Amino acid sequence: MVTMTMISRGNMPSGEQMFKVFQELNAGTDRAAAIVGGSVVEEALRNALECHLHRNKKLTDNLFRPSGALGSFATKIELGYLVGIYGEKGLPHRLDIDGFETATIRDRVMNLSFGERYTLDLSKPIEEKRGDPSRPFGEWPWWFSIQNKDEMLKSPRERFLASVGALTYALSVPLHSAMPRPEF
Repeated sequence: MVTMTMISRGNMPSGEQMFKVFQELNAGTDRAAAIVGGSVVEEALRNALECHLHRNKKLTDNLFRPSGALGSFATKIELGYLVGIYGEKGLPHRLDIDGFETATIRDRVMNLSFGERYTLDLSKPIEEKRGDPSRPFGEWPWWFSIQNKDEMLKSPRERFLASVGALTYALSVPLHSAMPRPEF
């Protein structure tokens, strides 16, 4: 089971709310986990994109409404790449999933590395289980925790959920390049 250890930023839900979301993701069907997990990442991506925009709620809400210019998940993913939030590996997405064991889905999910790179294995002893408080949250070596990480990441479903957690955290930490408020 994936356990979130997350610092809330901007409009992101609190750590407790995210914990509840992940409890539901762990308990739901593969299809529900894929759709809800994708929605969690989409909301985090919207918040990350908003960090790059001037603050204007009316215009932002208009752009991000479902029929707005930035309303689709695919458009948000492409814009996230274009403004430099992530590299080319962040571009692909797919929501038409029946199960994580379907060959094409399993193969794609098993190539996800976010959960592998940015998780802490709670079953292994480490010197410090918390991030370094002197460093910004985004520079911590891990962003959430997994019990028996190596075993969990062998499961396409668990690897997907670990990746959702890592992406959500990464997108919730605003970059220093966010647009400043104009002085004029």
